[in-house]
Amino acid sequence: MSEKNLISIYCPTYNSGVRRTLLSLESARLQEYTNKELIIGDDGSHDDTVQAIESFLSKYEHNFRRVVFIRHEVNIGTVKNLESIYDQCRGELTIGISPGDPLYSSETLSDIAEFYEMKQADLFVGFMRSYRMNGSFREVNYIKPHPRREALLMNPKKTFKKLIYGNFVSGVSLVQTRKLHQTDDFSLPEDVKLLEDWPFLLLYTLSGRPIPMLHKFIRWYEYGSGISTSETPARKQLAKDSDYFLQYLRNKICGNESPRTFSRDICHTLDRLIEYGGLKEEVPNKLKRRLVKLLRYPDFVSRSLTAKAINTLEGMNYKSLLRGIESIQGPGFKSLLIGFLAEKQ
Repeated sequence: MSEKNLISIYCPTYNSGVRRTLLSLESARLQEYTNKELIIGDDGSHDDTVQAIESFLSKYEHNFRRVVFIRHEVNIGTVKNLESIYDQCRGELTIGISPGDPLYSSETLSDIAEFYEMKQADLFVGFMRSYRMNGSFREVNYIKPHPRREALLMNPKKTFKKLIYGNFVSGVSLVQTRKLHQTDDFSLPEDVKLLEDWPFLLLYTLSGRPIPMLHKFIRWYEYGSGISTSETPARKQLAKDSDYFLQYLRNKICGNESPRTFSRDICHTLDRLIEYGGLKEEVPNKLKRRLVKLLRYPDFVSRSLTAKAINTLEGMNYKSLLRGIESIQGPGFKSLLIGFLAEKQ
């Protein structure tokens, strides 16, 4: 296996906790692929996260070609923190690890490097395995995108149309080249603070680029710990980010007087999505809002119900899919993950 390409492993942290932070950093250290660097950006933590990182680096900095630890004195938001991290990445490829969401196995970077040399893709997506820690370790059937969607990912126009209704590609399974982060066409607008992967994917597919799929596990994901899957005040900011970005996207691709034929139906859909999102303020009462949705946007409601039904049907095959891939890859860092997180706080 060639190691000609430097891979940047980046880790954004914010009050992330010692165990989860060390788990992900440990997964980076234990990679068999040696041509790697580690870039960490802390977004103003005021718990023990920073001390845990400094302790880890004092012991294991030599395991990486290069290490950069960025410490922001105040919280600047996920997007800005990631931008500061991207500025420091020097690798041809970049892969993120959030605290609690480690790389899948010691061979993950080798798998990524081999796939990149074969495909030369600016961005590609792999599989992930999801778990919950609620007293004990439990895997959950949560893996995106499903292999049946691979043909969809290779069609940028169809992917874009599906993405504007909702993200179906998990950000934790993405691998990107460094040059993507340096391209202005893919930079996010100033007002987007937390929502980074969905807007980025929309801009990427809007450029007409397909998304190849690596049929290997890339990450473990602690379901329920991310902003979009946990009940935290930050979810309100995510909703604001989503509404703002849809408006930004609408202005970007529909701003001229005669949009391209490709954009006409997209512009109409974006207008309706913006109106749909505005119902939260127009109709504060949840029951009334559901009725208004059904009457005004029956296609949106049916689309949502159909998507849930499809996800349920696909979910029936997730366990067999996981077993099939695991038989090739092995259990990965499962024991390491359980050992780090199963201890009582």
